[in-house]
Amino acid sequence: MLLIPEDFPVDCIREIITYMKYDFNSLHSCLTVNKKFGEIAIEIFWRNLWTSREHDGFSEGAYSFWAAVLRALISSLPNQSKDFLINNGVTIPRQGHRKQLMYDYPSYCKTMDCFAISNMIEQVISVTHQNDRPRRIQYIQHLLQQEICKLLIERSISIPILKFENEFPVPYFPGADKCFEKLSELHCHTATPDFLFYALAQNCKNIQTIIIDFFDEDNIGLSGLIDVQQNLKRLECRIDELAESQRFPAIIDVIKSNASSFVHLELLHFMCIPPPIISLMQHLKVLKILLNEMPYDDVWEELASVRLPQLEILHISLRSLRLETLHSLIAKNYDNLSTLIIDFRPTSSQSIFFNETVAQFCPNLKVFATWFLNNEFDVLEEILNKCKHLEELFLQAFDNMNLNSYRLFKLLEIITPKHFWTLGLSGNWCDPSDALKFCFESWKKKKNHVSLIFSENVCISSEHMDLILQYSEEGVVRQYKIVVDPVRHEFNY
Repeated sequence: MLLIPEDFPVDCIREIITYMKYDFNSLHSCLTVNKKFGEIAIEIFWRNLWTSREHDGFSEGAYSFWAAVLRALISSLPNQSKDFLINNGVTIPRQGHRKQLMYDYPSYCKTMDCFAISNMIEQVISVTHQNDRPRRIQYIQHLLQQEICKLLIERSISIPILKFENEFPVPYFPGADKCFEKLSELHCHTATPDFLFYALAQNCKNIQTIIIDFFDEDNIGLSGLIDVQQNLKRLECRIDELAESQRFPAIIDVIKSNASSFVHLELLHFMCIPPPIISLMQHLKVLKILLNEMPYDDVWEELASVRLPQLEILHISLRSLRLETLHSLIAKNYDNLSTLIIDFRPTSSQSIFFNETVAQFCPNLKVFATWFLNNEFDVLEEILNKCKHLEELFLQAFDNMNLNSYRLFKLLEIITPKHFWTLGLSGNWCDPSDALKFCFESWKKKKNHVSLIFSENVCISSEHMDLILQYSEEGVVRQYKIVVDPVRHEFNY
């Protein structure tokens, strides 16, 4: 086992362990290295506790994980809270009552995720109190959530991220005014009672990111909270299916009033913010529109006229797309555009038209995901020649299309931008033959270190797998992954 001296620089330890922040097994192994490693691992684990998705659900592993977390939190409760729970029939682990802990776990938490806390308690209590009546179980869950939320607020000097996704009166708990004074990120939904947003608004005026789940009603309290913010930059809007027919006038009106403050806008599932309001966001750098259904015709016309002079990232995902709108949108906003991800189901002619538009207008791209349906290598060559700063390229195709990977790798052998480091392919690319080896040799000479991300239907033989492994050992191939959809995998949507 590798021995780490006790005087190893703390900053280096912290940087090393931070890379493991979502790998809880590796964090746990740090406890066996030395005391300093253990302390920092504990801090990073609890700071990122609620971000774990590996332990979601009601599996045996998930239950064991969250049961251990809940035991630690209950052990951290003040004796008054423990006695209160016991007197109300809540089962407290024996080792958790009156036991002195080595670490103040709750003080490390930097996110209060009310939904995750509720989910954790539901998983554990459904087992430990399985013989109780359903109403009794709900009451026990309520008491535990109340005491744990109070604990986190009391022990945390400051919580910058609040996921406020239920009706629990968190803003009214003792110490909430100080705890959330520096709140920078809020996750919420429109079904939360108005008065809870009013309570938050009294002390939280520097929120930078607001993520809203729109349900089937407007919310005056949320609009009031948005209106008092002094540093709002990022807005994400997610629409429930029942909310698609609503217009949310109070919230949309206050977003319009504060349009100039936003630099990042994401619209998921529904175009709840109309293009005329988007066009007022003149400092917008990131625009993501990921929709399930097609917008109305007038929305397309309005979107085509939007001019955002500082736009750097444009990501649009639709089932189908009007290319005239897309052409106009790119033509008006290409100046600073560095990331372009357009995900839709094009025809062959649309694929060519879109790639020609990019070749014409987008010389500053660093990240580009496109459909490649016609072996349009002349257009791809033009893009590679013009986009000198290209770092990531994703070429998508349908499963039933035979694409010429020989030509692709011969082209990349000759033209590879200096800082190119990711190639993603989906579709039925034919056997690349010797072109893959020559391409790797070219990257080796140019000192390109490239990640390869292929979909499951890309044709890679055992011979070419050997090549990939060989050049991985030489550092040419940084990483190799096979996934269902490279674009969705890499950009998390």
